[in-house]
Amino acid sequence: MKALLVWVLAVACGGCISIGPGYVRIVDRDDRGRAQLVAQAAALAASIASRLRELEGSLGNWEECLNKGTCSRRKFLSSTEATELEILAAPELAALRDWVREGYRTAELQLESGGTGGAPSSPGGFRPVALHAGETRVQSPPAGGLVAWVRGLVSRPRELAESNDLITNICIVSTPSEAAFRMWPSSDPARTSETRTTGRVTNAYRGSYAFAVTKGSVSYECPGQQQCAKLDLVNDPQPVFNCSLSDRVCRRQATAVKGCND
Repeated sequence: MKALLVWVLAVACGGCISIGPGYVRIVDRDDRGRAQLVAQAAALAASIASRLRELEGSLGNWEECLNKGTCSRRKFLSSTEATELEILAAPELAALRDWVREGYRTAELQLESGGTGGAPSSPGGFRPVALHAGETRVQSPPAGGLVAWVRGLVSRPRELAESNDLITNICIVSTPSEAAFRMWPSSDPARTSETRTTGRVTNAYRGSYAFAVTKGSVSYECPGQQQCAKLDLVNDPQPVFNCSLSDRVCRRQATAVKGCND
């Protein structure tokens, strides 16, 4: 009779059971799935942290090489990017690879434009700028600034791995509300997550995400026909985004939102 009761409870909750002296513990299947995902992310973080540290440590040699003129800036960018993407080759890290690629494309644009000067978000005086038609060519950016920019592209994923912070939860708010929201890595659209506003996407791997917001016949997708800012899940602990269909934009919001609590 006791065995039958345990079986009924397990089926009813859709989970598994753990039997000990005098008690029955019911484990929800969703909770078990979340625990497995968190454990998988932790194992992945442990597997890449030391390799990212090694890559970051090699940047000093590259800077010396660049200053001596015995290697080229383009070679530095292509070689470092290839190594980092190989380290981040796990399928789950598609969005993080996209974030890294976008950073290297910014550096390449800077080299093509020959821009100089400092920018608050760019250590070492390397300034990410977009190309414009007819732009005046000036001297190449200093090697130290270029290496500092790339160091940021390596150190941030390394920090995430070392702190076991590869996944996060995000909150999506929209105007109007009750909109359908989807997000996916541009390099792997099959890895789509979705919710309905106001709502959460849980256990999302950090990185850069394309997204779409739809309410009835009105829809906004990024990237689309116009330039737009993709969702950056790399730098905020638990990001909140407020999406406006009329403004066709999703803006980062600093405050917590009711309906997105754990």
